[in-house]
Amino acid sequence: MRKIPMSRACRRNELYPYYILFDSEDLISKEIRERGGFESELVNCAVKILDAYCGSTVLDIGANVGTFSFPLAKKFQDVNFHCFEAQRIVSYQLAAGVVFNGLANVIVHNAAIGDRGCRSRI
Repeated sequence: MRKIPMSRACRRNELYPYYILFDSEDLISKEIRERGGFESELVNCAVKILDAYCGSTVLDIGANVGTFSFPLAKKFQDVNFHCFEAQRIVSYQLAAGVVFNGLANVIVHNAAIGDRGCRSRI
């Protein structure tokens, strides 16, 4: 049986959400440790859209550890965020981050999203 890598809660400072990261130097973990998030320009663009649009649901497909949804869910608490992550262990990290940050408006789905079905499960 494969062993699950050790993870740690990481937060740059109190303005940023917590993320549950592996003790590795993958691209996303490194960016979170150094800058507090990942693809912050995308999050900033989404803030402008959500400020202008009164939507009630956001889909984060390929959510990874929550770098898109967590800052938005913290700011827009009246919006529901459905986070889809196909990798089982990463979806566990995502779910732990939801609990760690107290984000009741984030729902985690361990599932892949695509334009057709697949025969085998990831």
